[in-house]
Amino acid sequence: MYLFKIIFSSLILISVCSFAQERKMQVIPGSVQIVESDSKHDHQKQDHKHKEHNHKDHGHKDHSRREHKAHTHGVVKINIAIENSTIEAEIKVPSLHIIGTESAKLSVNEINAEKNIVSFFKNVELFQIFSEAKCQIKEVESEKDLHGDHAEFDLDLKWTCVDTNKIKKISVLWNQVLKSFANQHKIKFVAVEQIEISVLKGNDVKTKKLNDKQNFIEL
Repeated sequence: MYLFKIIFSSLILISVCSFAQERKMQVIPGSVQIVESDSKHDHQKQDHKHKEHNHKDHGHKDHSRREHKAHTHGVVKINIAIENSTIEAEIKVPSLHIIGTESAKLSVNEINAEKNIVSFFKNVELFQIFSEAKCQIKEVESEKDLHGDHAEFDLDLKWTCVDTNKIKKISVLWNQVLKSFANQHKIKFVAVEQIEISVLKGNDVKTKKLNDKQNFIEL
């Protein structure tokens, strides 16, 4: 599920190119670097031709794997992309807020809950407003990342809709939905305090920090 990343990256590249043209600078494709077009920098580029290009020297990261950054307990991060009749969402959440623990040693109930994450998200309405566009869930993927003493779930969800133009607001019912998941599997429920959401629709990107009292974002 890369639609959000591809579209968002394209918007960033367009902005960079526009800035570069105004400043009479050069954009280097792939690395998204901006180099001033003067004689000093041209000389540096000539010297660079005689050196072996090493990505590590430039701080490039291997994007073939997910980057494991320390997450924050109490926070869920959601990126949503709306394109034509398709909606895709990427959710990053500490496992504490799904199965009630980040421990590598799970109870029988926690193991069962982890196995049922995909089927659960296929059958709940986490984003309430999607019903106005007559959307149906088509895909759910779940991946658990372990790094150090922390565990995190990466969830990818995809819907197809009749009319995404009717989506003017998105509400997130995280604590309400996940509490029912915890009760169903008899595991500990740990509520989130904040949801950091970003929604891409057309060329517009809206971001907001949500909580139980303010649980929606307007588009």
